[in-house]
Amino acid sequence: MFTGFLFNLFLASAGIFLVTLLVSFFFIFIDIELKPRFSLTALAAGFMLGSACFFLIPEAFEMYGYKSGYYLLAGFLFLFVLERFVLIHVCDTDECHVHRPKTLGATAFIGLSIHSLSEGLVISPALTVGTIESLIPIFAGILIHKTPCVFSLSSLLLHDRFQKRSIVILNVIFAFLFPVGGMLYLLLQSIMNQRNISIEGPAMAFGAGTFFYIAFSDLIPQLHKQTSHRNHLYIWLCLGICITFLLSLFTTHEI
Repeated sequence: MFTGFLFNLFLASAGIFLVTLLVSFFFIFIDIELKPRFSLTALAAGFMLGSACFFLIPEAFEMYGYKSGYYLLAGFLFLFVLERFVLIHVCDTDECHVHRPKTLGATAFIGLSIHSLSEGLVISPALTVGTIESLIPIFAGILIHKTPCVFSLSSLLLHDRFQKRSIVILNVIFAFLFPVGGMLYLLLQSIMNQRNISIEGPAMAFGAGTFFYIAFSDLIPQLHKQTSHRNHLYIWLCLGICITFLLSLFTTHEI
């Protein structure tokens, strides 16, 4: 059972790394001008809102019930405190000499990394006891869900003018946290069984809270500040939400 779990975790992680590298190389070899970067920001906001509403929250409430709302709020407040008092909120102007640069991309990286780690915790039980028939849609769901996450992270890092090499490194770290979550599940499994404590639901709800904070506090306000092509940006926002909704139709929340 232990060997089978490690093999399944390896297959899932290999697929995630492949998707991560493909998306990263897309941003490296395709020259994306800074002019349409707000379209990418709008699309990333749509992906995050859709992922939270159509993937994370339903799974969290299935696992942990109404108490998941506590952890959703905790995830929101965690990034609020972190960004306001540690990272410092991204400034409205590019010439600000008080606030630290690249805070939006750093905050997105933290939020998405928490989600990647918690997703490793959630998928691990299915990788342990799943049959071939059940593992195929699980693997497909992981890769389908990871693609917009990596795209969102790359878009936001590009938005903050991170170097392309740094984007690849941060994306690899983000992908690596999924198998870390899987190994962490093995370490915590005995404690969970003895004390009858479930951490998968709270972890997913916490990740959803970080998604809401990034979308509503950092991304969408930037769209409102644009004086031109504002309706065009809202279309990109809705497109991201619609894509995640369609992807959710091909995945299952029952693991």
